[in-house]
Amino acid sequence: MGLMDEAMRGDAMRVMDTDMFGEQITYTRADDSVLTPTVIIDRNAPARDSEYDRTGRVFEVQIAYDVDDVVGLSAQPGRGDRITVKDDP
Repeated sequence: MGLMDEAMRGDAMRVMDTDMFGEQITYTRADDSVLTPTVIIDRNAPARDSEYDRTGRVFEVQIAYDVDDVVGLSAQPGRGDRITVKDDP
């Protein structure tokens, strides 16, 4: 691993502080396998896109790469995957 890899890993660990800011979600893959990683959810919605319906909510979910599927996913998200958030009013 090079110096840049180490720097990027350090930056990612500061941004993805799941111990302090993490929330557990249910991540269901298209094949119905279920994971419960701890992720960062930003509920401060960006500007609305007029293409989308106004009753929908917009939020950003940051999911890290994790070989053990504990604080992230070990494989890239795929078409048909979905998440369920616990504190979703």
